[in-house]
Amino acid sequence: DYIMKEPTSSGNVGTVVFEFKGNYAGTKSANFKVVSPEYDIDKVANVTFVSGYSYLTKSVMYSGKTPTIAELQTMSVKKSDGTSLGGYYTVKYGYKNSNGVEELISSPVNAGTYTIYIEGRSPYAGKKVIGSLTIKKFSFAYIDAVATQGSYTNNPNVTVRSLDNSIIFVKDKDYTLTGAYISTYANKG
Repeated sequence: DYIMKEPTSSGNVGTVVFEFKGNYAGTKSANFKVVSPEYDIDKVANVTFVSGYSYLTKSVMYSGKTPTIAELQTMSVKKSDGTSLGGYYTVKYGYKNSNGVEELISSPVNAGTYTIYIEGRSPYAGKKVIGSLTIKKFSFAYIDAVATQGSYTNNPNVTVRSLDNSIIFVKDKDYTLTGAYISTYANKG
């Protein structure tokens, strides 16, 4: 429902104009930062992990917390001339939201697949793919559930947690309780 016109630039500021069509009318413009190739992190950064690889593939189990990935703490990020880019980038994780659009975050927690990027910091800009992270759903094999008698309204007290007690699951967020019924009447036969 819109046409994007050819972007224009003046110095380090670019402008793109969107012209609406069909049931929509008007135009809208947006500015963006223009980065010369020598400051585009995707073009200048060479990433090496301690393993010697330049791409990281990591898979961890959901823990309710952002996973600590040691390889990201010890990776080397340098320009081709050997100059360190330490301090000129941040690590970000991209995931597809419910609309299928990639969003970047700094602390992934939920189960899913993430693309790992380094994102340039001033004077650098842009982003470079350096790996992938999969946070696997927590397996029921590692869960303990305890139910104790609740009130007379057939409402048991339930605690669901990981076997190592590192995660306490939240009812209606992490699990649902179905089929719970405790009789409050004794057989008086």
